Amino acid sequence: NWRSTKNYVKAINNLFNRNRNAFIYDKISYIPVKAADKNKKESPKHDKLLIESTVPPPLRIRFISASGSDLTGKGLIRTDAARKIVARDCAWEIARLLKLSEDGKATIGGKAIQSSDIAILVRSHLEGETMLGALRDIGIACASLSQTSVFMTDEADELQIILRSVAEPHNERRLRLA
Repeated sequence: NWRSTKNYVKAINNLFNRNRNAFIYDKISYIPVKAADKNKKESPKHDKLLIESTVPPPLRIRFISASGSDLTGKGLIRTDAARKIVARDCAWEIARLLKLSEDGKATIGGKAIQSSDIAILVRSHLEGETMLGALRDIGIACASLSQTSVFMTDEADELQIILRSVAEPHNERRLRLA
């Protein structure tokens, strides 16, 4: 909640305080939080997000349709299908905001929203890859931060082969590999 606005924190608290078993399991409870001191005041007008001259709600809940999707025997949407639908929906919302920004109708602090103003947080590498694919499918350039070690890449393997050949110049096998 360090970067969250007071209104966003309030919306999250309201969402999870509505149901005692918001997380289904009795042993998991929700403890209301507070916005960081720096965020307790409403943002000055120059810091606000405006979409078509309106401050959007701090939290929006979107529903996805299961029709036409891969369903379980109980008629529920399968996780992989839902992940793809949600990623596609998110990508199209970003495209909409960027288009509004081009038209001067989506701003932060009076400045047009840029793609660099947008971040998508995901739980897993799979969700991140799905989101990257959805963005790329509609032509939105994107970058990804990863927890993958640089030592686990093909380039690192190739560099190791070269360095071993340098370390052992008389080893003909290593030189040929390099």
